[in-house]
Amino acid sequence: MNWILVAIALLAQEAPVPVAVKARVEGVVINSLNGETLRKATVILRAHDQNHALSYADETDASGHFSIDDVEPGEYAVLAERAGFSSQSSGATGAPPPDIKVEAGQQIKDLKIRLIPLGVIAGRVLDADGEPVPGARVSAERYVYTAGKKELRTVSQVQTGDKGEFRLFGLGAGTFFLMATHGRFSPIGLPQSVSTFFPSAADQAHAAPVELRTGAQLQGFDIRLQSTGLYSVRFEFPEGHALEGSLAPRLVGEQGTRYFGPMSVSNDLVFLGVSPGSYDAIMQFNMSR
Repeated sequence: MNWILVAIALLAQEAPVPVAVKARVEGVVINSLNGETLRKATVILRAHDQNHALSYADETDASGHFSIDDVEPGEYAVLAERAGFSSQSSGATGAPPPDIKVEAGQQIKDLKIRLIPLGVIAGRVLDADGEPVPGARVSAERYVYTAGKKELRTVSQVQTGDKGEFRLFGLGAGTFFLMATHGRFSPIGLPQSVSTFFPSAADQAHAAPVELRTGAQLQGFDIRLQSTGLYSVRFEFPEGHALEGSLAPRLVGEQGTRYFGPMSVSNDLVFLGVSPGSYDAIMQFNMSR
């Protein structure tokens, strides 16, 4: 009987100890526009309780797949990032999955994260004779409302290359106005900036809007700089009445065009390179004592 008891004891010792199954989260990242998977996208599980819980990250492989092992139980926000893409807003068609709750030993599979491809607008900046202009600043502008007034705001900005070419990237869908600005000297030898809206307009009221769809790659948007029709605007103070203190003067056009930082010439204020139009002159003074 003793040998039977010994055998039973040995079998009890050799019985495998149950191993807790670790939680895993896996899935794919896809292009929301065409449904293709995206490689080299960074996927992040961000813990809601960031003070006491871990967050996790993984990069998608060639098939757009990611897998994160050994995830601690808890609630996580699921995020994905990749150059040239942005996350879809919550509630939109094909929006990213909602926050997930991971239980101990849970295997979450087939998670799909959709990213929106961003757009590109490319072209050249040319002078009045059609020659390329290197070193010009090109910006994509969109209308916004500030204090109930509509004005243009810069969304993206680049500088032209040696052949006058530019490429504005990382743009969401919408309506844009392209503006090229190039420095030069005025007839009185002072530096000024000449701004022209696409295709060759002195102000945005006569500019052609550019409609950009999701993920579109637009080419051939050439901006021809204005060579004439720019003005200087001078504000003169009565003799002996020049105001002291720091000034913050600006001209604000009907369509939101703004000119800042005039030159000071013989105690007068001069705005250079101003396009034709109607403007409000706004001056803020910080009076010295």
